[in-house]
Amino acid sequence: MSESMSGLRSRRLWFVWLAVFAAVVAPLVTYQVGQRNAQAKPEPAVCVAGDPIISCQLDDGWTVGLSPDVLRNGSSGVDGEGRPACLKPGDRIRTTVWVIPVEVDGMRWRHVLRVEC
Repeated sequence: MSESMSGLRSRRLWFVWLAVFAAVVAPLVTYQVGQRNAQAKPEPAVCVAGDPIISCQLDDGWTVGLSPDVLRNGSSGVDGEGRPACLKPGDRIRTTVWVIPVEVDGMRWRHVLRVEC
């Protein structure tokens, strides 16, 4: 009977280690993989601000529009959302926008997540 108790303890210990791995190690590994493979990336752009539309020409030829609720980056990081102060109607500036590629039913576009001023 002591042999079967020993086997039972071994299985329990194995399940405990598996649970620890699933609860702690797996999320950390997943986070690191996600950080390395994040799809949103900074792209240099020339933005022209209309009223109300802002369009940005990316260096690779794509033209993207900025949503009125785009995140703004200032010197201290993300500092709010809405029309960036550096893009008043009529302004034309060289800046960086963070975009994420999107594809739905064969239609592709790049969604702007953030703009740096």
